[in-house]
Amino acid sequence: MNFTVTIYIIAQAIAPAFWGPIADRTGRRPMYLMATLTFVLSCVGLALAPNYPVLLAMRLLQSFGASPTVAIVCGIIGDISPPSRRGTYFSIMSGVRHVVTTTAPMVGGIVAQKTSWRWIWWIMVISGGVIFALMLFFVPETLRSLVGNGSGYANPTPTQWWRHRNHAKQQRSSEEGYQSSSVEEEGASSITHIPTRQQRKAINPLKPLLFLKEWDVICALLFGGLCFGTQQCFLVTTSHILASVYKLSVMNVGLCFMTGGAGSLAGALSTGRIMDYEFKRVAIEACGHVPKRGNLSSEFPIFKARLRYPLCLAAILEAAVMVFGWSVYTVQPLPITLTIVFICNLSNDTLVVIPISILRGFYSLLHSCKHLQLNTSING
Repeated sequence: MNFTVTIYIIAQAIAPAFWGPIADRTGRRPMYLMATLTFVLSCVGLALAPNYPVLLAMRLLQSFGASPTVAIVCGIIGDISPPSRRGTYFSIMSGVRHVVTTTAPMVGGIVAQKTSWRWIWWIMVISGGVIFALMLFFVPETLRSLVGNGSGYANPTPTQWWRHRNHAKQQRSSEEGYQSSSVEEEGASSITHIPTRQQRKAINPLKPLLFLKEWDVICALLFGGLCFGTQQCFLVTTSHILASVYKLSVMNVGLCFMTGGAGSLAGALSTGRIMDYEFKRVAIEACGHVPKRGNLSSEFPIFKARLRYPLCLAAILEAAVMVFGWSVYTVQPLPITLTIVFICNLSNDTLVVIPISILRGFYSLLHSCKHLQLNTSING
């Protein structure tokens, strides 16, 4: 089963680099829908898999559909949030992701013990289908090059399409002169929000690799890679350790992951606010005011604003992992081990805010680069 995790991580390293640049050109919404649909169909294949090779192939496809959604969500957050609030938004996103990652084994353990392992995938089909429906009907396009501040028309939801259609009918029912001028203006504004064929040809899935020429980005990604690799190794091995060392059942191992979920939730509620406080403090010292909208000046001390708190958390994470190893090796009481698991999850994955804040405008693309380099560090 650990080999299926390796297959998943390999695809997780490659897929965002393919989807991210396309999402930065054609829009977040269609790419998110396509990725979610790929995930749902792969889960159907996993639930019906007749043998191990098919299981591996579907697991690869599942990762190809699931992993880009994180990069696309990073792009959406960058589209809708000012620099002074991105710490909070990214920490909430990261916290939700980690809560799901750490509580999913609990649900999976209960399902596997009470029914069959195939039902794990059917539950994911249902949940993925619900997310697809919510995205399809309620989440609008956010890419600023297409819709500006949200008033533009591109990649519409059914409600937006219906309103646009009714508006066009009303325009056609008015006076001919007014109609012709309005339709021309409306058509011109709509066309400006849709990528031209030449722009679509310019999409380059390898564009994330261009960021690796920047030394400051490389340093941030390598450091984040160590934290991310530690996190993945920790998650993969914890279930085996709890089962073999503490002789816990599958369901009890899953319940132990609730501790990690609580740590992730606590980190999400505290980390973002602290990072936003640091950003505002440095901004007032450097500029005399807090930037509300738009990109930051190239002279803004972004490293000073973003680095101090994540570096402290990274040090806590590495120390907690070492203490976790000691606790398991000496078979300390289970509450002590679970407390360390809580601390590990509390201090995870905040460094992603730093490179995303540095390279404004390429949020999903940059997160793709992060996945490509960080997951390579795990498998390499």
